[in-house]
Amino acid sequence: MKDFLKRQSVTLITMTFTVLVILLAVILFDLDAMVARFLLLFLSFFYGIILLLSYWLEDRQVDYRKLYHDSQAKAEADRVQADLVKQEQQGYFLTWLHQIKTPIAAAKLLIQDLEPKTKDDLEAQLLAIENYTTMVLTYLKVSNEQKNLQIKAVSLDALIAPLLKKYRRIFINSHTRLHYQAIPDQVMTDPTASEIMIEQVLNNALKYASGREIWITYQADQACLTIRDNGRGIKASDLPKVFDQGYSAFMGKSLRRSTGIGLFLVKQLADRLDQPVDLESTWGQGTTVRIYFHQDAFSAS
Repeated sequence: MKDFLKRQSVTLITMTFTVLVILLAVILFDLDAMVARFLLLFLSFFYGIILLLSYWLEDRQVDYRKLYHDSQAKAEADRVQADLVKQEQQGYFLTWLHQIKTPIAAAKLLIQDLEPKTKDDLEAQLLAIENYTTMVLTYLKVSNEQKNLQIKAVSLDALIAPLLKKYRRIFINSHTRLHYQAIPDQVMTDPTASEIMIEQVLNNALKYASGREIWITYQADQACLTIRDNGRGIKASDLPKVFDQGYSAFMGKSLRRSTGIGLFLVKQLADRLDQPVDLESTWGQGTTVRIYFHQDAFSAS
């Protein structure tokens, strides 16, 4: 109560001053005693109501402040707990993903003595498993905003050549023709993230243009890497959704099991790297994907 009266000192001083003015007026102007008592009672009632309302409102305000602070504290505690659970889950999956690489590598060694046809089929399946593993690992890293990017100069050929070697058997077995000249131009980017972007686009091209042709070119003046194929393409109704998470257009029986995460990862990485990506496609004619690197890209001397 003492603290409340201190906070209402202005109101109390005003009330006291008003009472003194009325008393002074009674004395100086010889006002009727009944009038003076009425004025004093009215002022007491008026200021009493003000003090009661102030006390009630202040009490409610303190309650609301307490509720607000309590809710904020609970929300913060829930957020911390959610972060801990997320970190624990990510740690588990990252451990699992690294561990599964060992049996994949062992399987690659074991199939070396198999018949060529069986070996080729198993290599293709192992490559698919490895690709899906890489996609999950990348997704976990992309979803972790605290993960720092390592931006540096790297030649495009250093990103693309290992992928062409990795998918060489798929090109040969699927009779898909590749048009590519080594690109010595350098760009400023995170090499790992950009290589994953290129791999996912190339992997899609190999799926949807199997037995046809794929072109990989670079326009230095626009810092634009283009991967184009003359495969079956994508229907116009599907184009707005190709970068959505989990979306996979129906592309025939052999492609029904597409995860729909490849292009979603490409878009997520593009946003993190500030490297715009766009896709154009005509049903029955093919698909073109362009990855635009930073404009401070420079050509190799």
